[in-house]
Amino acid sequence: MKLLAESPKLPHTLRLHFCKGEIGFEDPVLVIGRLLQSFFSQSLTVLDLKCCKQASLCLFLVCPGLKEVFLDDVVAEKSYDQYPGHYYSGREPPALDYLQPILDAACDTLLV
Repeated sequence: MKLLAESPKLPHTLRLHFCKGEIGFEDPVLVIGRLLQSFFSQSLTVLDLKCCKQASLCLFLVCPGLKEVFLDDVVAEKSYDQYPGHYYSGREPPALDYLQPILDAACDTLLV
């Protein structure tokens, strides 16, 4: 992580593609906390999630520079009671340029 943080151009894309049947984020609160502790929350401009369960909407709030989001078979968490207030309180959602949710053709459902 230190080498990435010291690189001339910080990583700006995060792709998380889970296999069907996997949980996705086992501990979404921990994931958001680690993002906040790293440079990623400030450098991410592209987020690509696939087959992800328990995805936290806080991802959008802690990454203010997000411009492009790709969501394929993503299920958001149902409760945010376990999150510390500073993960979402007072944070503005990013001004996205592009959002690509994938529709499930079999049931005409938006998979976000």
